[in-house]
Amino acid sequence: GGTRQVFIGRASISLRFLVQGNSPTKYFTLPLEYDSGIRVDSGAPPQLLVSIYQLDKKGKPDDGRMDFVVHVLQAKGIPKAYCNAVHCKYVFKWGEKDYYKSNEVKMSTDPEFDYKKRYAFPQLTEQLYGWFTSENVMTFEVIGLGASGNSAPAGGHHDP
Repeated sequence: GGTRQVFIGRASISLRFLVQGNSPTKYFTLPLEYDSGIRVDSGAPPQLLVSIYQLDKKGKPDDGRMDFVVHVLQAKGIPKAYCNAVHCKYVFKWGEKDYYKSNEVKMSTDPEFDYKKRYAFPQLTEQLYGWFTSENVMTFEVIGLGASGNSAPAGGHHDP
């Protein structure tokens, strides 16, 4: 019996810093938005730490390749009630059917994912440039599962 409680926290970012200006590396501390029904522990609000960096220093259109790495470092402040198993996944705008998912971390309110993935575009076209500079190009979700059932002992019980 009982349903499993799920925490979902979301955050979206633009990737314009990869193609504009001269800061091709950025560390994000992203506050996670979650449903109002979720009780969060006092202390640190739920957040996600992400680093995104360019592998070549080129940043303007017509400069050829676009090569970058998304490094999902860790989440913080995941409510205790939802920290049985926590993972992070993310999607790119217009590519929502392909999502990228970290490993699952058990029993941690500050799970470390250390999930790293490299993306390469052979040509930074004007269209791609427009995509990088638009809002909410990446959306991250941190998903935490509570214990299943309503505080039943581990393994549950069976009537004879």
